[in-house]
Amino acid sequence: MNYQYTIFKTKWGFFGICATENDVFRTCLPVKSKGLCQKLLTKGLDNTVFKRFLLLPLQKAITSYYAGTYKGFKCSFDWTGFTPFTQKVLQVCKEVSYGRTITYKQLARLAGRPNAARAVGAVMALNPHPLKLRLRLSIWLPFRFSTPNIYGFRRYLLLS
Repeated sequence: MNYQYTIFKTKWGFFGICATENDVFRTCLPVKSKGLCQKLLTKGLDNTVFKRFLLLPLQKAITSYYAGTYKGFKCSFDWTGFTPFTQKVLQVCKEVSYGRTITYKQLARLAGRPNAARAVGAVMALNPHPLKLRLRLSIWLPFRFSTPNIYGFRRYLLLS
């Protein structure tokens, strides 16, 4: 599969987006250097091509987000490689409106698996799109996204 990626500067550091066609596949939360961002973003991927203006509206929205102005993120996701259950959980999570508090148990119920709260927690621990798909009272955990100081970063995000 061919992947395109871009890396751009935000107020918090360099942010990366990796996409298949026009669907977000992986992100890298802000890090101190462009080189580190590229390394984390493209790790394990073949056929990656840098495109400066890839998903430019999303780049602008993310830059605004890190500047303290949330305007919303409009993008589609590549769910390749996820199980049907994981896809369902992430799709349901995508529909949770910004600012709404939801628990893993509630998300499990919405995904049609009311007794699978722990499994939902495991899915969210592998969340590939932490800016768009998140639960307010939960800690954001990565999969297909990375940042070196994850604990400090999660603490900052939870307190903001």
